[in-house]
Amino acid sequence: MQKRATEDVSIVVDDDSLSDESAAAFIRDCFSPQKTENIVYTAAKITAKGVSELRRRGARIICARIGGNLAGIHIMLVSKTLLGRKRVFCPIRCVAENYRGRSVGRKMFELAEREAAGKCAYSFISTAFSSERNKKALENLGYAKWRLSSWPDSDYYSIVYRKDLLPSPHFWRLAYPASRLLCPLCKNADGSFTLLGKIFWKPVLALLKAVCFKNKKD
Repeated sequence: MQKRATEDVSIVVDDDSLSDESAAAFIRDCFSPQKTENIVYTAAKITAKGVSELRRRGARIICARIGGNLAGIHIMLVSKTLLGRKRVFCPIRCVAENYRGRSVGRKMFELAEREAAGKCAYSFISTAFSSERNKKALENLGYAKWRLSSWPDSDYYSIVYRKDLLPSPHFWRLAYPASRLLCPLCKNADGSFTLLGKIFWKPVLALLKAVCFKNKKD
């Protein structure tokens, strides 16, 4: 277990004392609609089984504690791109309502980026298109809009933000304007495909998944 402490915030990676049940309950509470600009995030439905599955896939859970109390959770999951480079994804990041405004989220992000430094090409995370607070927070952390997307069981479009951890051409920044146009044409906010999406985008995704699966087997 690794530990970092700054002022009264203690940051821990892979805290063995945090059970899947406790992590899921904390995340659900943080993402309850009345605490998230009334946006129904998919994380509000997470269960202990969901946390366990993330851990099984190799996710590392970063915890922030203040005075011994759990203040925040940041999950980091490393995967490979089509070109075989590693990248780190944050599927869930949340801070308890009574600890917001104390840089807890920033400190967890900074630790995640240090853990990924030298190993991952970039870091990415998504948030609701309508969440002005989250978008501003990510931009303050140096993340830039990458693409628009939608996820199953959600009721909103998401913006995927990206931050390069290794030197990289910034061509990826051109993807956002294109996805603003194509995403709503191909996918509904709940992640289901439109008619155009079924004809065009669904086959493309199937091909990409097949390539990814082949790369993993190789």
